[in-house]
Amino acid sequence: MTTKTRIVRIGNSRGIRVPKLLLDRADLPEEVELRAEPGRLVVSAPARPRAGWAAKAKAMHQHGDDVPLDAATATNRDNESMRLRPIASGRARCFRPGRPAFTGPANRARPASCADSPAASP
Repeated sequence: MTTKTRIVRIGNSRGIRVPKLLLDRADLPEEVELRAEPGRLVVSAPARPRAGWAAKAKAMHQHGDDVPLDAATATNRDNESMRLRPIASGRARCFRPGRPAFTGPANRARPASCADSPAASP
């Protein structure tokens, strides 16, 4: 379907009004991408950020290009003295021995999940 419209002034900008029938046929989402080409403006649905990654990863694996570039190195997360424990909000929090597992207000009870930790003692 082709239609003609005018470029109109909208505030300090200029724009076009797109007929509803044309929008319905284009089946575009609420947010679109605009691209300027010589003599035309192209309106399209935005590309998904990770579109095609699965196929590219599979091709890399088939060619043996998916190996690490550097040797593995130890990090603090590999250290057994660091643990993850759930806290009252349901999230996990990392702590070291000797550091309190719960740092909420003093008048609030410590969560049961932190009470059994040796680091939770005052």
